[in-house]
Parts: sequence; structure tokens; C-alpha cells
Amino acid sequence: MIVLLIVLPFLAAGGYLVGVGLHWVPIDPSKVHVPGWVIAICGLAFINAGLAFLDVTWRRSSRLSKGFGLAVMVGIAIVTNWVAFCDSDRQFTDMYSVAYLEVELGPVDEHPGRMAFGIAAVILDIVLVTLAGVSIRKRILQP
Repeated sequence: MIVLLIVLPFLAAGGYLVGVGLHWVPIDPSKVHVPGWVIAICGLAFINAGLAFLDVTWRRSSRLSKGFGLAVMVGIAIVTNWVAFCDSDRQFTDMYSVAYLEVELGPVDEHPGRMAFGIAAVILDIVLVTLAGVSIRKRILQP
């Protein structure tokens, strides 16, 4: 029962984001600054995270939970690459926190924001390519 209290918010948030991204949930268009497919991918990442957690609690080690985890990583990588490398204006805000108090400093130039996301995107891409290579190598070497 406690597992459902943890999983349901992931599934609900993911379902809501998928609904917004696919225009099934009415929302003020002036508040949406990204394409619908990006929002839907974020929602799918949340749904897959919830399903992975649910699957891990039922079975200790499962290919299904690994697949859900991989889907979360791929979704995060796609969104991170979109922020870093796709053409359109980006708006970044600088924040810092002191003793659980967040202070917003204001807008930041687009270049440092894209650089930060670009570094993260390249790291995620390297991790995903490495995971794919290891997986393929294991399948080839298995009798």
C-alpha cells in the first residue's frame, strides 16, 4: 500500500504532462513555451519512473524494470539535448539556496544555460551509448 503512495504521484504527474503535451488537457497556451512533444516525453519519463519503481518492488531484478529505467534515461537525454542544441530562444534563471531558502537572482544569458545543458546532454549521450555497447557485447558473448 505504501508503494502506491509513492508510485501514484509519478503516474499522475506523468499522465498530466502527457495529456498537456498531446493537447488532451486544456491549458493556457501563453504559459507553454515548449513544443507538445517535449512535454509528452517528460510525462513519459515520469510514468516510466513510477512503473520501474513498482516493478522493482514486486520483483527484485527484472528486465522490465531495466527497460523502464532505460526509458527514463532516454527521455531525460532527449529533453536535455533539445534544450541544449535545438534552435529557438531559451530563458534561464539563476538561483542559489542558503539554508533551505532559495533566492532567485534573475535571468541569465542564453549561452551559459545552453553550455550547462550541452555538457549534461553529452554526458547522458555517452552513458546511453556505453550502455548500448555493453548490452550488445553481452548478447554477442552469451552462448
